[in-house]
Amino acid sequence: MRHKEYTVRQNGGFRFAAPHYLQFTFEVYWQTVTNIHCYSVNIAVTNSLEEDATASRDTMDSVRNNNEMRPFPLAMNVQRAASRLGFDWPDITGVFDKVAEELAELRDAERSGDNDHARAELGDLLFAAVSVARFLDADPEQCLHEATKRFESRLDMVAKIAEKEGVSLQSCAAERLDALWEQAKRLMRQQLEKDLDKHPCSGAD
Repeated sequence: MRHKEYTVRQNGGFRFAAPHYLQFTFEVYWQTVTNIHCYSVNIAVTNSLEEDATASRDTMDSVRNNNEMRPFPLAMNVQRAASRLGFDWPDITGVFDKVAEELAELRDAERSGDNDHARAELGDLLFAAVSVARFLDADPEQCLHEATKRFESRLDMVAKIAEKEGVSLQSCAAERLDALWEQAKRLMRQQLEKDLDKHPCSGAD
């Protein structure tokens, strides 16, 4: 006896011919497999979301536990935690834009005469500066320390120049102080170049 055959299609392409008495069995099987697959996908997505949520909580908890840290390291840790959660710029260009934005807001706050607002904006500017350090893989505290030492050295040079020229810094006009400062920078740069000539980097051609 010849059985009538049916063409069964699933997912827009799968096809084969089956006797009519197998059609119901196949459809039940296919629906069961499909349901199991969808359930498995839902479980996987749910597990992934739960893992992300757990990771987020763990990340932020680790940051909260570091509240005894100094401000710069704490800011760096908070930013790294936020970056792991996806809150970050793709490159340093966005960070520079943020620094410019915060500087403009600080200027506006200072002009308004609202010192509390100005201090808050200064904090935002410093926080943005830490982002620059992070993208440059630099230690912001070390950068600030080195900048302070450079300023100290230049100030010492300005005092020596003024003493040599018999000039009282306290009585100098702003233009004269600027000129002395630039002179000090120039002399220090020349001294640095001489030192480099005397002690070139090892391995240089």
